[in-house]
Amino acid sequence: MGGCAADTVIENETTLRALYPPSRYLQIWDRLDPKGRQFIARSPLLIIGSARPDRGIDLSPRGGPPGFVRVPDAQTLIIPDRAGNNRLDTMSNLLADRRVGVLFLIPGVATILRIKGVTRLERDPQDSTGDHVHDSGKLAIVVTIRSAFIHCPRALHHSRLWDADYRASSDPAMS
Repeated sequence: MGGCAADTVIENETTLRALYPPSRYLQIWDRLDPKGRQFIARSPLLIIGSARPDRGIDLSPRGGPPGFVRVPDAQTLIIPDRAGNNRLDTMSNLLADRRVGVLFLIPGVATILRIKGVTRLERDPQDSTGDHVHDSGKLAIVVTIRSAFIHCPRALHHSRLWDADYRASSDPAMS
């Protein structure tokens, strides 16, 4: 790598924060309020972040029909296992480090629900109808919420993610 001038590399939080105005106040909850529960009920997609010292950070999408994530109480999420590539990156990371971050998205909505918590893996969860909601029939990630907040819409506005003129005509990863 090429050399960087010493004043261009940020190495501490004080220097970092000096570059930006103070953060805006965001209400952060230690549990879900009714709006947070409604957001999850409408969300067909989440991105879950986990980490493991020897493997680094992992982000994984999880999806299903709106409401596929159960919220049995204001501090608990149940994310069902679904058939996928069976790499088990997230699941094995959570065995080493139970901390997790989760982003919930709703198509067409510019805000994002962000949650941080600690997890446990449980066998054979069921949805509210008593039917198994996961294809694999193996596990669910149970999250105990430590913090939750609605993230501002700027990133989705800037990305124009939901705009029709930004939609790809084919999947570039599959070409």
